[in-house]
Amino acid sequence: FNVNQRYSTNAFTWDILASIAEKAGIPTQKYSNRNDLGCGSTIGPIISTKTSVPSIDIGVGQLSMHSIREMCGTHDIFLMVRLLTQFYDSFPQYIDRLSKSC
Repeated sequence: FNVNQRYSTNAFTWDILASIAEKAGIPTQKYSNRNDLGCGSTIGPIISTKTSVPSIDIGVGQLSMHSIREMCGTHDIFLMVRLLTQFYDSFPQYIDRLSKSC
């Protein structure tokens, strides 16, 4: 989450993802940048603004050019696959909620 809206996640899209994760028994972790420090932005807010498609920034932490502090294990990737599978399997249940929010 970012108070300056540098990520596409908002309360509505987080609620949908958290509901799907909870239903599947998949743990989630929230991250929020300090609002007094700059952060990188993602393409998510641009796409959301230009297309009106609700979106959320999610991912598995990994050691990369973006952070020297993010690490993941093989089980994290397994959980992400389960989360995405659950999302696509249960997405039709959320279409009404999405259409009412746009």
